[in-house]
Amino acid sequence: MAEYKVFISHSHGQDQYYEGVRCFLKERLGKKFRDKSIDLSRRVDDSWKRVAKTRIDTCDVVVVIDKPSATHSRAITFELEYAKKRQKPILAVTPREGDRGSRFVKRVTNDRCDWNSQHIADAVIELARRNQSGGGFWSRLIGG
Repeated sequence: MAEYKVFISHSHGQDQYYEGVRCFLKERLGKKFRDKSIDLSRRVDDSWKRVAKTRIDTCDVVVVIDKPSATHSRAITFELEYAKKRQKPILAVTPREGDRGSRFVKRVTNDRCDWNSQHIADAVIELARRNQSGGGFWSRLIGG
């Protein structure tokens, strides 16, 4: 695969985690990493939804920061539900050991990993590889 296009779903207050995942992927994947995420400042009205849909449609993997607050984020809910509808693989990253995470995130994700640059990069590569091998990721995952 020439590039790994990743959409990182995150909410206000998660900027440091978004930046951490982005830096991990840049460090591990180098020039093969393409950040398809949207700037949170664009989420001032509903126009961000159109941008999010376009970016998710063109990404290989969606990564979500799995904090309990993700359950209450309209943006994260919208992005993950849209990604699942489009059969995009979704990786949950738990920022700190012991974080409970979100029940919603647990329900919609394909894989989980801890806060480790190598684990995150390996999971992104594997999910992207399986997604690119043809067909919808979710239908293959559930045997459809």
